[in-house]
Amino acid sequence: MTLPELAAAAPLMVNLRTWVLEGSQMSGVSVWVDDISSPRFFLQWGWSLIAPLVVGRDDPSQFESNIRLVDAFGELVSPSRRLLAINGAVHALNWHDNAVMALQMRQQARDVRATRDSGPQPG
Repeated sequence: MTLPELAAAAPLMVNLRTWVLEGSQMSGVSVWVDDISSPRFFLQWGWSLIAPLVVGRDDPSQFESNIRLVDAFGELVSPSRRLLAINGAVHALNWHDNAVMALQMRQQARDVRATRDSGPQPG
């Protein structure tokens, strides 16, 4: 995939899964996929809650992906250029809302369990 192809494909990616890590109340993982390109590609990264309703990537230099980026001559781009292009692709995604929603759902599930586990209140 060339750099322009990645830039064009990134906004069309869809969220495959976003979840809160087990044992954590404030961090998780997002996986986004492109189901249009051939071959298909994915991006995965960790994130953490920074402030209420605000999430950020744990480390912008850390991600998982099967994207093989080449230049106009078909040569692999440098690791730093790949990192820059991948970060640009992630920036084009609306992943923050999915992460915040996952955190909110986790908190709601905890609240329901706490209410259920507290049993009937003496009255």
